[in-house]
Amino acid sequence: MAIYREQTGHLTDFPGRIKFQQGDMLEFINGMHFRVTSILGEGGFGTVYKIHNLDDQSSFALKLLEYFRMKPSEIMQISKRFYEGYKAGLILSEFLVKNHSSGFFNGNPFVIMDYCPNGNLSKNKIHYRSEYEVLQLASQLCAGLNDLHRNGFVHRDFKPENILFDQYNIAKLCDFDISGRFGLQDTRLTTMNDSGEVVEVYGTLAYSAPEQMDPKGAYKYLGPQMDLFSLGVTLYEVLSGGNLPFGTYQEIKDTPLKYTKRIKTKKYQPISEWRYDLSSKWRYFFEKTLEPDPSKRPNKIHEVLELLDIDMPNSKYHSINTYEPNTLIIRSGENIGAQFSLEKLFQNAGKNIIRIGRKDLGNNFNEINLDETHSAYISRKHATIEKLENRHYIRDGQWSTELSKPMWTFSLNGTYLNNTKLFPNETRLLESEDIITLGNVILQYFR
Repeated sequence: MAIYREQTGHLTDFPGRIKFQQGDMLEFINGMHFRVTSILGEGGFGTVYKIHNLDDQSSFALKLLEYFRMKPSEIMQISKRFYEGYKAGLILSEFLVKNHSSGFFNGNPFVIMDYCPNGNLSKNKIHYRSEYEVLQLASQLCAGLNDLHRNGFVHRDFKPENILFDQYNIAKLCDFDISGRFGLQDTRLTTMNDSGEVVEVYGTLAYSAPEQMDPKGAYKYLGPQMDLFSLGVTLYEVLSGGNLPFGTYQEIKDTPLKYTKRIKTKKYQPISEWRYDLSSKWRYFFEKTLEPDPSKRPNKIHEVLELLDIDMPNSKYHSINTYEPNTLIIRSGENIGAQFSLEKLFQNAGKNIIRIGRKDLGNNFNEINLDETHSAYISRKHATIEKLENRHYIRDGQWSTELSKPMWTFSLNGTYLNNTKLFPNETRLLESEDIITLGNVILQYFR
């Protein structure tokens, strides 16, 4: 039996080799003591252990990121993913595996999270056969995705292995290490060559949306549509008794390009070929979620709930995630989490027009000025939100009086609503949870 003590900070030296064994003792800075009881799983650069709290006899999972197995050039990139995943695990939700703390052992980072004793969906899918049982599961999965999306995260690796069951058999999403923020061109996790093609694409082929696999444009837009495609594949697999909609696991291994082509051309086996007893709503659900074009796929959880005619389960945290009505929240950019009350801005402006643009020295005419210090994709006069009969509408550009002849001027790089570019002079109604993209800044609207 060995004793390992948490470091007070990150060592600058190269991390030491470390591998916990059953019975090893872990001492933490906060004075708590744990015993390692088993290995729960091993990945490319990390190991997950079950640990037992000797003070209150509770159990947790500890994920150790093994720096000593990485090349120095890999550590920075993998660390970014690890800590972005840690942030996602701090979201208050009964349907996400919760992260409790993080630190270092011998120069290798760790995170302590909930322990879910009833395994993952991959091992438990045989228990979900009736339509009622699968709808109950779908309700919990939608709740987890909803909490992620409402906080600006996209999972990007949603699959049965990343769905765990707690002691009450409640499904919880886990493994957020390749999760990303809403946005255009996710440079945080995307490595490109000189031609602008993605060198490294993250995710699992069987469950990944087609835009996630495209090396010429992967992550050109990072949105919830990706997760909803993966949700469709996952529920198809559960309902069909372990079959995938676009082929078999062996075909993925032997002919991945042919398999990918079927995904991109929407050639999947109808669920009725496996289950003749299902109601017709499943046909519409798969028709929508397995759509290869992300602009035609659902991008909001409530759309999925309507397709399946279900509600999300009650949660004690829902009130915490409820935003003030008529609010814009920055999901990606330099001020993630900043909130703007449209009603207060209308009131302060003394009119039913709100202007949005890049923050510049001496630029005081916008009601919402967005920071953009590392790029110049946002125009000084980028977009306008107008209030008509208590509904909000967005339009690209602003009315300009700076020219010799007052006129409407458009932004240089366009305004996008739910990944669709607004046409010149087009006015679009904002619906709750809509995503507005201005350059590299993403805002989400809540009505």
